Amino acid sequence: MIPLVVARPEPGNHETALAAHALGLEVFACPLFDLKKLSWKSDISDSYDALFITSSNALRAVGEEIETYRHLPLYAVGAASASAARAAGFTSIIMGTADGSALAALAAADGRQRVLHLAGQPHKPIAHPSLSFDVQLVYEMAELPVPDSLRTVLAQPCVVLAHSPRMARTLADLTPDHSLCHLVAISAQAADAAGQGWASYHWPDQPDSSAMLHIAAPLCRSA
Repeated sequence: MIPLVVARPEPGNHETALAAHALGLEVFACPLFDLKKLSWKSDISDSYDALFITSSNALRAVGEEIETYRHLPLYAVGAASASAARAAGFTSIIMGTADGSALAALAAADGRQRVLHLAGQPHKPIAHPSLSFDVQLVYEMAELPVPDSLRTVLAQPCVVLAHSPRMARTLADLTPDHSLCHLVAISAQAADAAGQGWASYHWPDQPDSSAMLHIAAPLCRSA
């Protein structure tokens, strides 16, 4: 068996590591980023007809300010974001199964016009001709020091989980020989960000961490 590298920020890192251990996998868990909350202010004078998130981290970061918008329908990318929205008290949740652009198309098809996007820094803009986005940056992902132990693991055969394009690029830079390692990304975009030369590339049909693990498990056991 070869190790599974889990590098997502907490608390997701611990959650994924526990799930991987439950599958009997050898896990090397090492967060590469840490969520830092950014100052922002809700404004009840603004008239939005929907809320938009592409990561559950947005709802972890916003705090009590989110109460201002809990009456709005919330559009979320992926099951994790939708679950975080339910935990935050939202009752009208529309889940997209692809990416931010597909979610925007879904919101436009529902007749939404002015959307509040709670986003992280760095931020990839999302545009749609029928939607007006007000982007509020509510968190950033700060880089953490890279321990030598992670570099050692990545220099040997392993399976690497990439939960975002930025994480994929960072892991690619840290991996000296991509041909030794299998990449399991959360999306095709994240896989593209990791570059070429990996032993194999995989991503689930929907951006879901559990689905990533079920792809990774047989790869870990194949060696």
